[in-house]
Amino acid sequence: MHGTGPFKVIRCCDPAIDDPVGAAALKYSTTRDVSLLSFLPDAKPTVFNCRLLTISERRQVRNLPSQGDQYEAAFARGLVSVENLARDDGSVVASWTRPTDMSGKEKPIPDRSLDENFDEATIQEIGMVILSRSFLARTSGQYFPLPAICRDALSASLLRRAELMIASSSSAATKPPPEAPLAVTPASSPAGAASTDATATG
Repeated sequence: MHGTGPFKVIRCCDPAIDDPVGAAALKYSTTRDVSLLSFLPDAKPTVFNCRLLTISERRQVRNLPSQGDQYEAAFARGLVSVENLARDDGSVVASWTRPTDMSGKEKPIPDRSLDENFDEATIQEIGMVILSRSFLARTSGQYFPLPAICRDALSASLLRRAELMIASSSSAATKPPPEAPLAVTPASSPAGAASTDATATG
């Protein structure tokens, strides 16, 4: 069952997820229950704060010709804000909020803002969840199959993670051992030197 209030979504390929192919993560991919996920130490996932579509918005989305168009329209209408939004240059925006027009009314996110902030796989995956939750019966179970482009993005993410792990292991294996400290010969004390001189004189 799912409620009618706002909800959070994390992408299945988020690099902060501890084990993206573990049982909990795989269950998350179809239920979208974020409490199932665990994250790497000191890692922060990108969190999409969303809402259900209104009846008028569902009507607009339902009339679109393709599923991809429907997911994009749902994303542009149902996304409220994003936490820890990663940029292409590697920077992270701690909090991003959807723009509003001059009248203050909430309208679909403009194409320019979509282009600047989100890739297509993100739009399709989060839009799919928004759309599915908006149309599911509120007493039904939840099931959210990944669009094909999102499965490709997950595969690419897993490959990248494997490459980083291999590179890290290779770097650790080729690192030379630390050099042993040089032996230091203790110097004779002044008192000992004086005693030796006195003995030799006697």
